[in-house]
Parts: sequence; C-alpha cells; structure tokens
Amino acid sequence: MDANIPASTAISNYLSDYIYTYLDIDDETSLLVLKFNEDKDKPDSEFRNVTSSILSKFLNTTRTTRTGSAHQQAGISVRTFLSSMLVSALYFVVQVLLFTFLRNKLKHLYQAKTVLHPIKNQNDEKLEIRTSGNKNVVQEFFKNTFGWVTMVIFCPIDKYRDLAGLDAYFFQRFLYMLIFLFFSFSVINLPILIPIHYLSGFIDLQGLVDLPRDVQINTPWLDRINMSNIVLKDPNKLIFHLFLSIFVIVWFHIILISELKHVHEISRKIPLSAEYQSILYVENIPESTQGNKIKITDFFNSISPDCLISIRFLPRRCDRLRKYYRELKDLETKLEKLAMEIILEKYFLVANSKLGVNGDKIKRYWKRYQLFCNRVAFILKTPQRYRGYFKQTNWKTILYQSHKPWFQVRLKSKQLYIEERYNFFKLTSQKYQSHLKVWQEKCQALEKWNNEQYLLEHKDCKSQVFLSKAFITFSCPAIAHTFDKLLTSGNIREWNNTLVGTNPHDIIWSNISVSNATIKFMRSALASTLCFLIIIGWVIPVAFIGLVSQIPYVASIIPLLSQVTTKSELVNDIIAGIFPVVTLVFITEFVPFILRWFSYLKCCRTGAEMEIDIQKWFFVFLFIHVFLVVTISSGISLVVERILYNPVSIPTLLAHDLPKSSNFFCSFVLIRGMAYSGGNLIQLKELLFELFYYKITMYNPHKRWKRMRNIPIFQWGSIYPIFSVLGCIGIIYSVIAPLILPLCCIAFALVLFSFKYLFIYQVEEGTPSETFGRLYPQALMQLYAGVYCMEFCMMGLFALSNSYKLCTCMVVAFALTIVAHFKISEMYLSKVHGSPFQTHSQFFDKYDRLEENLNKEFKIPFADGKHNACLWLPQDDAGITGRESAIFTREEITCDLEKCFLSPCGDIILNPQDDCS
Repeated sequence: MDANIPASTAISNYLSDYIYTYLDIDDETSLLVLKFNEDKDKPDSEFRNVTSSILSKFLNTTRTTRTGSAHQQAGISVRTFLSSMLVSALYFVVQVLLFTFLRNKLKHLYQAKTVLHPIKNQNDEKLEIRTSGNKNVVQEFFKNTFGWVTMVIFCPIDKYRDLAGLDAYFFQRFLYMLIFLFFSFSVINLPILIPIHYLSGFIDLQGLVDLPRDVQINTPWLDRINMSNIVLKDPNKLIFHLFLSIFVIVWFHIILISELKHVHEISRKIPLSAEYQSILYVENIPESTQGNKIKITDFFNSISPDCLISIRFLPRRCDRLRKYYRELKDLETKLEKLAMEIILEKYFLVANSKLGVNGDKIKRYWKRYQLFCNRVAFILKTPQRYRGYFKQTNWKTILYQSHKPWFQVRLKSKQLYIEERYNFFKLTSQKYQSHLKVWQEKCQALEKWNNEQYLLEHKDCKSQVFLSKAFITFSCPAIAHTFDKLLTSGNIREWNNTLVGTNPHDIIWSNISVSNATIKFMRSALASTLCFLIIIGWVIPVAFIGLVSQIPYVASIIPLLSQVTTKSELVNDIIAGIFPVVTLVFITEFVPFILRWFSYLKCCRTGAEMEIDIQKWFFVFLFIHVFLVVTISSGISLVVERILYNPVSIPTLLAHDLPKSSNFFCSFVLIRGMAYSGGNLIQLKELLFELFYYKITMYNPHKRWKRMRNIPIFQWGSIYPIFSVLGCIGIIYSVIAPLILPLCCIAFALVLFSFKYLFIYQVEEGTPSETFGRLYPQALMQLYAGVYCMEFCMMGLFALSNSYKLCTCMVVAFALTIVAHFKISEMYLSKVHGSPFQTHSQFFDKYDRLEENLNKEFKIPFADGKHNACLWLPQDDAGITGRESAIFTREEITCDLEKCFLSPCGDIILNPQDDCS
C-alpha cells in the first residue's frame, strides 16, 4: 500500500460498509477530492473554467451539509502539526527579541510608566538590572537585556490592582484560573487517556475484520491519541472517560465557586473607595419635582437625613456646549503647536553654538549628527515655512542678482516664517478668546437655572432647559449605592434607569441625552437585529476557511498556486497547518468594532455599559463561528437547521464531529496564544504609528504626554470573550483530546506574561470604562458552554459505543450541571457586588464617611464655564522659551515651563511626574 495514502482513505477502501455504518460518516468532501484525483489526468480542456471550479467549491462549502473546515486537519501527520507550531514559535521568538531590542530604544513607547514616574519605579529598575559582584560581561549583558523577563514572571498581580483597575486585575486572575484548571486536568487526564487512546482503535478492530497492517502503521500519531481513534470491541474501557468527565465537571465547579467568592469579597470593598462612587445618575424624575432641588432634597433626606451635597440637572441642549468645548480644546492644541514651531525654529538657529567644543570628539560629532537629524525632521514637519516667502519674493531678482549670497535668501525665508507664525498665533489666540467668551456666556446662562431662586421664578420654562435626568452627589459612596439599589427595586416608571459611580469622561453624552422612549426602543431593536444578522451572515468569511484549508485542491486548479505549493513538502505542511488558523483569527478581528457601533446604536449611556454588552454578543459570535461552525458545518444556518430538525441528534452530531476537529483546535489554541502574546509586547500598530506618523507630525508636549498615558488602551469587553471561548474549547476537548490541555496552559501563560509586562511598565491608570469587576463573573459563567458541549459529546460517544449505562450516567451528570448552574447564579451572581445594607454598614464602620467625598460636587466637564489654555513649552539652555513665553501669555492663556525641556540635540523630553520632595 502507498504510504502517502491517508488513513481515512485506506479505511474507507477496506471497511467502507462497516465504518460508515458504525460511525455514521458523511464525508462527501473527501469523495469529491477523490473523484477529482481520478480525473486530473484528463485533457486540460475539461478544466478551463477555473473561476467556476473555485466558486462551486466555495458555495459547496457554504450551502451544503459538508463537514466543518476544521475536519480538514483530521489525519494530518505529526510533521505537519509540528512544522506549523515551529513556525509560529519562531515568529513569536522573533517578536520577543525585536521587542527586547526596541524597549530600551523607545522607552516612551514601551516603558512609559518608567519614563513618567522614575522614582516610583526605581525599585523595579534596580531589581531588573541588578548584577552580581563579579564583572562577567556576558552575564551582565544578559541581565541588563533580559532582566525584565524575570521581573515580569515573579511580579504578583495584586501589586497593580488599584492602579490598573478591577477589570484588569480580574482578567489576570482569569488567566491564572484557566492555567491552574487545565494544569489540574493535565495531571489527571493525560497519564490515563493517552495510553488508552493510543493502544485502542485499529488494533482492537483486528478481532472484527481483517485489517491490513499498513493501515495501522500509517495511522497518524495525532489521531491515535484522541478519542476518534477508539473503535472498541470492549466498551468497558469507556468507564475511564466517564469518571474523568465527572472529575472535569466537579473540579470546574469547585474552582468556579471559589472564584465567585473571591469576586464577592473584593467587590464589597474596592469599588466603594473609587472615584465618583458617591455620584448617582437618575432618569425619569417626576414632573412635579423636575428642576426643583428642594423637593428632591426632601425626598432623599426623608430616607437618610443630610445625605445630599449637590444636584446637577442634565441640560437639554448639551450638544452645543460640547461642540464649543471641543473647539476650545482644538484651538488650545493649535496654540501650543504654533508656539512650539516658533521656539524650535529659533533654537535650531543657535543650537550649534550650545553644543560646546569640550569633551570627547566622537560624542561631540554624534551630538551634532543628532542635532542635524532633528533639524531635518523639524523642516519636514513644517513644509509651510516657505509658503510666505514664495508669495512675497521676486525670484527673478534673486536669481539674477549674483551679489546676494544664498544664506541671505535662506535667512530671509526664516524671518518670514517666524513672522508668519507670530501672525497665526495672534489670530488663533483672538479666535480662542472669542470662542471662550461665547462658551462662558452659555455656561453662565445655564448656571442661572441651577440657582433655586431662579428656578422658582421661571418654573414654567425649566422643562425647556433641563431633561428629566440629574446627577446627585451624596455625602458618602455607601449612601449612593444604597439608593441605587432602592430605586432600582422600586417604581419602574419613575426614579429609574440609575447609574452609580459613573466617570464623567466615560459618559456617552449623545446617548444619555436621548429621552424619547420610542426612539430608544427602535434603536435597540435595530441594533439587536443587526447583531443577529452579523452572527448569521458571517458564514461567508468563515466559509472562506474551508477554501483556504483545501489549498492543495485549489492549487491543482490554478497553475500558479500549483507551482508554489508542490515544490516543497515542508511548505505544504506549514501552509496546511497555519493558514486556516491565521485566516480564522483574521476574519474575527473586525467583529468587535462592528459590535461596538451596535452598542452605541442601542443607546448605551457609558463606555462601561458598552463593554458589558459587547462581552455578551462577542462571546456568542466567537463560540458559534470559531467553534460550532468550524467544527460541525460550514455555516450557522446549517448548524441551526440540523439542530431544529432533529434536536435529539445533538449528542450524536457532536460525538461525530468534535473528535475530527481536535488537531485543528490544538494548533489553534497554541498559535492564538503565541500571536496574542507577541502582539501585546510588540504593539505593531503603535510601533508603525511611532515610526511613520508621529515622528514627522507630532511634537506637541501635551499630545506626547497623553499618548504615553493612554498606550495601551484596553477594551475589556472584547478581550474577555476571546479567552472564555478558548477556555470552553479546552474544557470540551479535555477528555476527547487531552493533548490540548498542556497547550492551553502554555498559551494562557504566554498571554498572562505579556499582560503583566504592560501593567508593570506601561499602564498608567485604569480605563475610564471601568466596570469594577462585572465582566469577570460573566466570563466565568460563559465557561458553562464548554461544560455542556463536553457532556453532550460524551453522551453521543457512549451511545455510539452502545454503552447505554454510561450514557445514562452522563445524562444524570448533565441534569445535575443544570441545577448547579441555576443555584450558583442565584446564590453568587445576584450577590457578587454585595448586599447594599450589609456592605454599606461595614463601609461606615471602616471609613466613617470619607473626607475626600465630602463637598465634592459633580461637574459636567463641558459645562462648568472654567477653562484656561495652558501651553506646555520646553525649557532650553539658550533661554528662548523664557523670552517667548512672556509674548505668548494672555489673560486666558498661560505657559507652563516645568513639564518638559529641550535637550542640546533638540529632543523634547518630558519631565518626570513624581514628587521629588
């Protein structure tokens, strides 16, 4: 027998009647490929219609009940599997090495926290670069270069919990939990299942039929260690799978309950001490009390005396105020940019003389080279410098007057450029002053309506100024949270739709100002419909994986691909192993952006609400398309059809299709983990922006500081679901293909490593869209999807093996899992953020009304009427900034010379933000 014949083909040749009856195989795609191979020697005229062949294959994958695209990796060799893993590992190592080289070259990008807070991070740096007493150069080099690795590995996650926020802390804990969970499964499942799977299957089949020895030898090793290899004449061996499945279920619930208890303990303490937690947002204020602060105060004081500090009503036309406020911020940025252009232009005229002549000659030349590069970069950033000169200069006179040297022409152009910048600064400052005046007048007019006496005098007009919504500031966060619970459980028509602890910078003001209930309902219904359509309609790009995974088939049609893919067997193995995984990852990366827009369409009022909404929908999308569609069929419509027409066949369906996809998901989990970890470290998008955009456009100190504080920006609602789905896949295959368990541990450990680096060296503060840990319990409960799929699959496998006693035990375990799911949701999820009265009484005993929350009134950022432009200008040795700042200063414009300075080479360097006193 030809050694290149796949095992599935050999088996179908010898055991077609038996195997297809026993395993319920419907492999029309394989028959299609075989039919094509038989006819491939026919004349070329029969294969002219290349486009038709490709489209028919693509549509065949999309419309018919073919097997999932992950089945294409069933039967792959160990060489194919390891080659794809090796290429991914090499790519990851290259990313890490490149990152190690760049992290010290681009500290403002990869070590922003160290640059902004050197004193605060001094101990960390000492730990990283500490060297031994001996002067071993090689050892010292490795410690200085790779010392950060040790720092990241041994740094506890609790250290940065308060800084990065609860969502970040719980995500790291989620990864720790998954690593521990799958490590526990590996220790128990691998030693038991691998020998059973490897020694079963075709060897046991010898007693039933006369199977050639070649089929046993050529059976891929990967297929021999998963459950698809078991065709047992002695089904009693499946008792091990039953016990291990029950172990997986029980151990999962033990860890789940432990984590939910921890979340409950943390959420009872930390959120109440966070910023803005004493502020309660309320909608649907009764018309009788709308705009009347006295009545609202009496209403709340009747429950808790002297609990209110302030009441701020939401203005009806806040969009206009926001528009003026944004224009003011843009003008402030433009003023700072113009001032920087003037200062840098003057500095580069005298910079050479400031470098000095003393010191090492090589260093002096190096500084002059750096100065030259910065000067050229500055010229490229300011192409408008010759615009005024071109308009005002008679070039014919200059060209034909040879007695005027070239440097006079150049000097005149510089003088014209500086003069033009002064004129633009003057015009921009005047425009800023006029916009500021208009904005302040509007804010003052609005502030009149916040005066109680003025509201009483114009009570008939208050509904034209304010919406039936208000921000209420309480004297203590515990009181705000208590009223949030009370109002939520009270009247559903008034004082409802509350939000507590809302960050003003996280509010989506365009959504929060929508008051029409009909518009809200229509937008929400439309967004939900679009979400369903996205889930169903994504079948086309997912079906593309089926086309990519069969590159040899497509290559045999297209001559160019045929030449590429048939020259090297190693290349073919790498393509077959990596392309389907990379394609699947690529086509799912765009979905969070679409779902984020749908969440906005649903009138989510804050970024935190959007993250919670995205987490639910994105998990459903990933679980369906990354797992079910790729595993069972080529489209969600076919999955739904097969389940609706015959729901009883779900266990058989999963038992038939899941083992075939084990090789694909083993590679998918590990490649996904390495790619995510490497991407977290190298941050390719930010690196490209840094090299090709900010280097030639951005030199504004304010923007530099903001960018350093906001890299990276985490959107946790689209991060949690990725690893929830990977966790589900690991649980599903924990008994079917236990090889996936150690691969899951490695993948999650690499991702955890990359996130810990970001929190140690880059993350300056938590995101404004902080949910205070609400995403983590939801991510834990989403793992139930994996438990249920595993149970269904085991039912089907036991039924196919006629082990009905084991199948009955699995049905009982499934029923008990449903009961446990319901009880845990009832006992823990409803209390995960604490009982309002018990928690708040403990808060009173411990904190006794925090002083920092007293007299802290909520202010709408764009409606406070207080804004002065503060220009950050760099100090320099020539004293240019000191002279120019006196010219730039106005009544509404101030200059801050303490935030940054100019190096002798012309680099803008931000001053550390630590308090050195």
